[in-house]
Amino acid sequence: MARVYRAWLQYHSPTVSTADLSSPVMLAMHAVRTAVHAGATAEEARALLRERKLDHHLFYVYVVDADDRLLGQVSARRLLLSHCSEPITDLMHPAPAVVAFTDTVGQAFEYLATYRQLAIPVVDGEQRLLGVVDVTAWTADAADRLEGG
Repeated sequence: MARVYRAWLQYHSPTVSTADLSSPVMLAMHAVRTAVHAGATAEEARALLRERKLDHHLFYVYVVDADDRLLGQVSARRLLLSHCSEPITDLMHPAPAVVAFTDTVGQAFEYLATYRQLAIPVVDGEQRLLGVVDVTAWTADAADRLEGG
């Protein structure tokens, strides 16, 4: 199931309006291009991120195991300021909250606000990282509403 959602995300961008908070969260999430494996060092993680074409804001780097299960997250700032040889697992913190892929957009935005996060990972039932919802989904829609009257 996780592979299906990741494949779908490669060809679809978030399409939901914040007015439709009952929509499935997968309509508001985007693919995670900032995941690194737990065995990486800070320098290896930075090199990997440089190689990827990031088309979204970089708030957090997500640490996953060999089965793509979420282990934790590292803020972009912490990663940038860390020593090259430092293991990524020494830099990470457990993700304060995750959103299940069965949750709604409203629940995702509630978690963002409650946990004061800029982005929140979306996981399946086995904690595999499927995508991420970030504050830009909320703020972009709010800005459009303000411009429209």
